[in-house]
Amino acid sequence: RFRLYLQMKSRLGLLMMNAEEAESGEEAQGYLDKCGQLLDMYAQYESEIGYNIEPINKHEIKYLIVSGQYDKALEALQQARQDMEDVGDDNFLISAVYGLYRQYYERTGDFQKALAYADSLQSLESASENINLAVGDTQKDYEEQMAVQDAKHEAELRRHWIIMWFI
Repeated sequence: RFRLYLQMKSRLGLLMMNAEEAESGEEAQGYLDKCGQLLDMYAQYESEIGYNIEPINKHEIKYLIVSGQYDKALEALQQARQDMEDVGDDNFLISAVYGLYRQYYERTGDFQKALAYADSLQSLESASENINLAVGDTQKDYEEQMAVQDAKHEAELRRHWIIMWFI
């Protein structure tokens, strides 16, 4: 069952990308119809297992944005923002919600707010990169300290072995 969920999620992403890049309205609508069917299956799966697998259903929000259901999309975005705040300081969720807000405001023509969310998203990503660099430096320092300790331990063992040999 979980494999089916992963396949649905993957297929939703591809269909949504195809809908956004479709050259004609009919083609985009065909992809959106398939997305709607998969989202229904996805919701049914979550109701069968009794909980939401993801704290934010990004695919559903993106579907609402791409299909032009802006009132429902804004409502879902506000709920996603609340869910994000309930989950806590999860950069992955924050960046997902900011990215969806940016898309929403681009589609609705409010480019000033879209730019503000794009800037927030970029700041978040650069902060995340800085944290990753700091963690990498800390890990490198730790590995160097461990190598020095290993060398000292090896020398101590050799010294004890030599003493034992003489005795």
